[in-house]
This record gives sequence, structure tokens and C-alpha cells, in this order.
Amino acid sequence: MIPEILASPVQLRPLDRAAAEQAIRRPVAKWSEERYGDPETVTVEDALVDTLLDQVQQTGTLGPSAAPSTDLKASFAELPLLQLALERLWEEEAKAEKPIFRAETLRRLDGAAGIAQHL
Repeated sequence: MIPEILASPVQLRPLDRAAAEQAIRRPVAKWSEERYGDPETVTVEDALVDTLLDQVQQTGTLGPSAAPSTDLKASFAELPLLQLALERLWEEEAKAEKPIFRAETLRRLDGAAGIAQHL
């Protein structure tokens, strides 16, 4: 259980897809380097990143900086859902001697929405 995960008064700006991908990959690389001395020992499947980001995507109209006559849409990651999914994936995958973060594990856990429902 993650106490008060959604009770934080700090509002984070949504992450675009590239930033959200780094939010997935960088902590894993840092942990891998600290634990195994190599940031590439623990890997994250590209398919996992793509699938997870598709599942936590929200689409919204760009703010006031967008030209009023255009209907520009941008894709952002819903951070609380991304965090919940990553923590659950971490619990599952970190059990292995040399973890690989897999899309199959996300599927087995019923995706990001399934993880959020099973809290």
C-alpha cells in the first residue's frame, strides 16, 4: 500500500512521452548501476515502455501558448497511474536475480488500469 499517494499538495506538470520514458528508464539504470555496477545489467523492454505509455496516456489541448485558431493536441502521461504501475512492476521484476522489466508482466497484471483497480 502506498499511503496518501494522491494526497500530495504538490502538483506536477504532466510529462510528455519522451520525459515519461526517461522516468521509466533512468531509475532502473541507476538501481542497476548501484546493485550490479553496470547501468545496463537490468533492462527494460522497449515493448514495456511503449505499452505502458500507451496505457497511461492522456490527451489534452495545448494551453494559452498555442495559436487560438489551431486545435493542437498533445499526449501526456498520467503520473499517479504511471507511478502505481511502475511500483507494482518493480515489486514483480525485482525478485529475479537479474531483472528484466517485461511487457508480459504488465499484461499478466492486467495493465496499468488493472494494477490501479487491485490496490
